[in-house]
Amino acid sequence: MFASSVPLTRFATDYEHTGTSPIPSSNDPPSPASSTNTDNSKNNRARKFDYIDLADLEIEPTVALGSSVLGGGSISGLSSTGGSASGSLVRKKKKPLLCLLIKTPEDPMYSGIFLEKLTLDDLRAKIAERYNLDINSITSICRITKRGLTVKVDDKMVESFEEEQDFIMESQFNNVDGTLLINLR
Repeated sequence: MFASSVPLTRFATDYEHTGTSPIPSSNDPPSPASSTNTDNSKNNRARKFDYIDLADLEIEPTVALGSSVLGGGSISGLSSTGGSASGSLVRKKKKPLLCLLIKTPEDPMYSGIFLEKLTLDDLRAKIAERYNLDINSITSICRITKRGLTVKVDDKMVESFEEEQDFIMESQFNNVDGTLLINLR
């Protein structure tokens, strides 16, 4: 089994708003509410702990009024001493929800298209990005079934795609109006 070299960090989320920070302090003693708790008493608050791989976090620097982004020895939210810059925001990276394997008939291998949203617009954007196409020229994406039926792809169909489903992408360019029709087999 492969173990990550980056430690996992535990963040607590209070289900009741208490006005305190949801991140437990290292000085706080462990509370009985930090474990799985089925007791519904008022003194015990239910907490949910999310384990987050630190490699999945991005640091976004915030710029104070009157300071510059590059000033003060700070690059990308880290100070010159290697510590976190004050005022930095930490958020999780967006994880792809679906991976589709797509290739053109000329390609020897498939390319992965990673969708962050299960929508036709995200599929159109990712195909345009992968194959260097103008997203505005793609007017329609259709799927050709095993029986030869041509079906127009919509959001519901994108939601029904399976993980690592493979497609051969054929494109038809219309020289008159500059539009592109994409067929997925």
